[in-house]
Amino acid sequence: MNKKFKIIFRTIFFSFFLSLIQYNQLNIFENSIVMLDVGNGNSFLLKNKNNYVILDAGAGYGYSESIFKNYLDYKGVRNVKAAIISHYHSDHYNQLNEIKKNIKINDIYFNDNIVDKIIIKDIIISNFVYLNNKDENDNSIISFIELNNKKLLFVGDATKKTENKLIENNEFINKIDNGGVDFLQIGHHGSKTSTSDEFIKLLRPNNCYISGKHEKYKDFPSKETIETLNKYNCSISVTNNENNYKYNINKNSSKTIKKTLF
Repeated sequence: MNKKFKIIFRTIFFSFFLSLIQYNQLNIFENSIVMLDVGNGNSFLLKNKNNYVILDAGAGYGYSESIFKNYLDYKGVRNVKAAIISHYHSDHYNQLNEIKKNIKINDIYFNDNIVDKIIIKDIIISNFVYLNNKDENDNSIISFIELNNKKLLFVGDATKKTENKLIENNEFINKIDNGGVDFLQIGHHGSKTSTSDEFIKLLRPNNCYISGKHEKYKDFPSKETIETLNKYNCSISVTNNENNYKYNINKNSSKTIKKTLF
């Protein structure tokens, strides 16, 4: 009886384990954005079925440069269609080398080789960039993404200076089309140098993701930024050395991802 019990237990255990792996790694119908907790850095992953796009791959001071790779390994990802690195600050790209060790990235874009439009199956990415600024933050790529009738915006570390240029850009305004955006990556980790009232008034974002935390000399996110976002009723998610977050594109909802999972 003990032998039969062991066989039955092992069969049930391995069946459950394999089902868990299949759900975790082969959930091809999921459309989501994951924001990893990397301190005052940016690491985002866009998923559309089995197509993956990296939007910045950096970690802040004191954080492991293997966090992104570990998450991709956990999800069973072996191929990424594209990586868009917003600008040349290490907290936005210093995880790339670890990722590339065992994961293929088809195309890697920086602000000096970015193209105006990238189309990956159902993902349409329109890119805006203003180069030759003294402040590298203002050289950040602005990626406007259309997917499943949702509008998603990534701004890297763009400051209010770049935001003002976007407000005056007719092509960008037409993308917004007075309907606002469903998802917004808040610029520069929520610093007061970004996220002007005029910019948020134009975007009217539903979900605002901030990758940042309070440090001794860095007030991230700033009180000013939080007040602006609250003024326009945006649902705010901040990593703050506590959580990773996942935005479900189809359901327009957010949830936390426990660090212990990967």
